[in-house]
Amino acid sequence: MDMEYLKYKIRKTGMNLKEFAKSIGISKSAIYLKMKGKRQWKYEDMKKIKSALNLTPEEFNKIFGF
Repeated sequence: MDMEYLKYKIRKTGMNLKEFAKSIGISKSAIYLKMKGKRQWKYEDMKKIKSALNLTPEEFNKIFGF
């Protein structure tokens, strides 16, 4: 999993982490814990992130390790 790339993609949107988390319907603390590997990503959250950041399949795989 490449969380640095995810952070980069979020920054490119112009949103901070709190705004991004709200836009995909999860709390800032939840996204932080998931980025740190302390909680698992739900597939629904991953799909929302893919859509919100307009990720290509390659970018999605890079971030989530598929």
